[in-house]
Amino acid sequence: MAVIGDRRRGLAWPYLLRAIADVPGLAESEATDATSVYGYPGPLAWGCEPGDQFLLDAWRELLGLWRDQLIVTVFTRLHPLLGNASLVTGLRVGDGTAADAAAVQPLGETVSIDCTIDDEAAQGLYDRRVRQAVDRGRRDGLVTIEDESWADLGKFVDLYRETMQINNAAAYYFFSHSDLARLREALPAHVHLLATYRDGTMVAAGILTEFRGIVQTYLSASDRRVHPSPKPLFYDDARRWARARGNHVLHLGGGRGSRADSLLEFKARFSPIRHTFSIGRWVIDDRAYRELVEARLARQGTSDPLDHAYFPAYRDAPPDAPPSQEVGDDVR
Repeated sequence: MAVIGDRRRGLAWPYLLRAIADVPGLAESEATDATSVYGYPGPLAWGCEPGDQFLLDAWRELLGLWRDQLIVTVFTRLHPLLGNASLVTGLRVGDGTAADAAAVQPLGETVSIDCTIDDEAAQGLYDRRVRQAVDRGRRDGLVTIEDESWADLGKFVDLYRETMQINNAAAYYFFSHSDLARLREALPAHVHLLATYRDGTMVAAGILTEFRGIVQTYLSASDRRVHPSPKPLFYDDARRWARARGNHVLHLGGGRGSRADSLLEFKARFSPIRHTFSIGRWVIDDRAYRELVEARLARQGTSDPLDHAYFPAYRDAPPDAPPSQEVGDDVR
């Protein structure tokens, strides 16, 4: 993470540095690129506002650092609630090219629930189908608890893997028991396992993150054999849990790949509150970028097999590879 400034005023930019030599066909490259972790990271700033001269100066320092690290491209997801897209909108690498002007792009909407209002007001904003599903779930004896000791983590992993298999998710999404146990060990005060049970059997569950009033659903799953779906009740109970702990928002996220799909439609049934999810993409070394794309094209042996909408294009998977897939909640 690059940190520029001091306690009074500063900019912090977390990123993952990757060797381009790991890309098939580019093993001889000594260059790197920067991307962001899964989720909604992006830069943070304090003591300044978008457009301040400090941010422009800090950006120039970042560019110098990235060039020293032989970084060809920088990609980051930006946070819908924190609005950090405003910090980097208009920041340019070159002389004001069209590519620079389009560096920050809105991809879609996300949904959040206001946890500062009482239960009656919150449920009044639910879609009628959600209210009916929640009421039905309570009549059927569904109960949600926080598994503070994570004793049922193994049951959650099994339920989550089953959900991923049903959704034909990429291998990237198949987190193991040890993956999630290490997450809890690393962030014991900020990750929580909530689970919904019927007659002692886990029928829905999720791992939520919690920090400074923002609760975010990270991973969730439900048993599709249970009718009606227990997921509406799980979300309602997650909202109640978040509110009881003094948080102000439960962020449900958006659709798969930020699309306006059935997943987004399902989440939208819980709240009218929307946020814009944006990404940032910068080419730091334009010449190296073109050379890397050409090298990938030459390896493929066809005229243009790469998806140039994918960024960076030289990391695009070949056409015969299975596409990655954003997978989250059971949306029945």
